[in-house]
Amino acid sequence: MSPALETKLFNRGCSVVLYGAIILGALGYFVHVYFAVAIIPLFAVWEVICKIKGKKDARILADAFNSAFERFRASKPDLKKSYSYGFPSFTITFQTEDDMKCAEVDGSLRDFKDSIVALYGHVGTKEQAFDVSVAVYPTHVGRV
Repeated sequence: MSPALETKLFNRGCSVVLYGAIILGALGYFVHVYFAVAIIPLFAVWEVICKIKGKKDARILADAFNSAFERFRASKPDLKKSYSYGFPSFTITFQTEDDMKCAEVDGSLRDFKDSIVALYGHVGTKEQAFDVSVAVYPTHVGRV
């Protein structure tokens, strides 16, 4: 399943949970309180699904990172994922500036950026599309 389709299905599932909670809350208020109690298992299942998806996404990102840097000869950099203006962003921290330049020369950074485009290229709109050149920020420990 493509990342775009998976994200679309997940978002639809979140909408179903939200609408289900609203309907159960209304039924609990107007019909019987037991309907409102049914919201608890609904949110519990949703929480489990979110945790499973989060772990899967983290594993896929780690696999993409390890695959991109498997032939990298220097010490392996650190990867940190965050979000900026609703878009995922990735900081790759190398031990030295030479390591960072080596990753650019041997294509490891390019391979990682290609993987990020495959995983997150669907994020955004036509007017404000995902831009991998802004999303991936290589840096080194000595940089202030």
